[in-house]
Amino acid sequence: RLDEAEELILQAVERKKRVLGEEHPDTLRSIVKQAMILVSQGRLEEAEELRVLVTKTMMKLLSEDPDTLTSVKNHTTILLEQTRIMEAIKSAKKSIPLPPRVLGPSHPDTLFSSEEITQWQSE
Repeated sequence: RLDEAEELILQAVERKKRVLGEEHPDTLRSIVKQAMILVSQGRLEEAEELRVLVTKTMMKLLSEDPDTLTSVKNHTTILLEQTRIMEAIKSAKKSIPLPPRVLGPSHPDTLFSSEEITQWQSE
C-alpha cells in the first residue's frame, strides 16, 4: 500500500506546488510526508534529498519556527539511519542554538543537545 500512498502524496505535492507555491509551508509539509513514505520503502537517499530541500527552504523562510527544528531533526535521523554519523553530527550542531530560543531551554521537544552529539561521537 506504500506505492498507493506514494502516488497520492505525489499528486498532493504537485497540486500544492501549483496552487500555493514551492515554498509554502503546506507544500513543504507534503514533501515531508513524501519523504516519510520513501523512508518506509527503504529509499533513504531519495528521502534525504527531499529532507535537505525542505530543511534548506525552512531555514531560509522560517528559521525560528518549531517545524524547522523538526525538519532538521528528521534530516539528521535519516543520516543516522544511513550510518553517516559525522554528517548527522554536523546537521545536529547547526540546530543546537535554535531550540532554546524557539522552544525555551526546558521544553521537552528541544531537539538536540550537546550530550546527544557527544554520545553519537563516541559510538
